Amino acid sequence: MKTVYFVDFDNTVSMVDVWDTIVSRFAGGNWEQVIRDYDEHRISSWEFNTKMLRSLKGHREDVLGLISTVEVDPEFARFVELAQNRGREILLVSDGYDFYIDPLLEKAGVSGLRYVSNHMEWTDGTVRWDFPHFLPECERKMANCKCQHLRLEELELRRVYIGDGVSDICAAGKVEVVYAKGELHRYLESVGRDFHPFETFADVIEHEFAGG
Repeated sequence: MKTVYFVDFDNTVSMVDVWDTIVSRFAGGNWEQVIRDYDEHRISSWEFNTKMLRSLKGHREDVLGLISTVEVDPEFARFVELAQNRGREILLVSDGYDFYIDPLLEKAGVSGLRYVSNHMEWTDGTVRWDFPHFLPECERKMANCKCQHLRLEELELRRVYIGDGVSDICAAGKVEVVYAKGELHRYLESVGRDFHPFETFADVIEHEFAGG
C-alpha cells in the first residue's frame, strides 16, 4: 500500500509560525486579539487571514529579511530524502503563503516539493492575496481547505498527516496516521484520538523509517 505524507508548513516544517511572525512585525491594529480569536475558534481561518492581510504595512525587502531569519526543521530535508527513496509521496498542505514557503524550502535544501497554499504578492506598501483553495462548503471555513487534498476517494493509500495547529484538526481526523504537536496534539488528546506525538522530524523519521 502506498504511503502519502500530508505535511503542514508553519511550525511544522518551519520552527516557528511564519505567518504569525510576519503579522507580529508588520500588522497594525489589535492583531494579537485576532490571533487569539482564531486560536480559540471564535473566527474562521478565512476571516483571520483576511483581517491580518488588510492590516499589513511594510516593504517587501523588509519582509523577506524577516523570513530569512526563520529556521527550518534540520531533519526535514532528510525526511524528504528518505520518503522519496522509498517511493512515498509528500504534499505540503499549508494555510500559509507561497511568498515565504518558496524561500524557506530553498533554505532547507529541498527542491521540487509539491505544495498547496494561499497566494501572496508583496510590493512596497501593497499586499495582494488570493485563496485559490478556498471552498465555501468547507465545514471549518478554512482559507485553504486541507481536506480536499487528502485523496479520500483512493482506497489503497496509507495517509499520514503531520501538523501542529488549528488548521490541521479537520484533515487529521480523516486519515489513518497522525503525527501531532502543539494545538493539534492537545485537541486530539482531548477527543481521545490515537496519534504519535512529535517535536521535530527526527521523531517522525524514527517511527516511519526504522533502521534509517
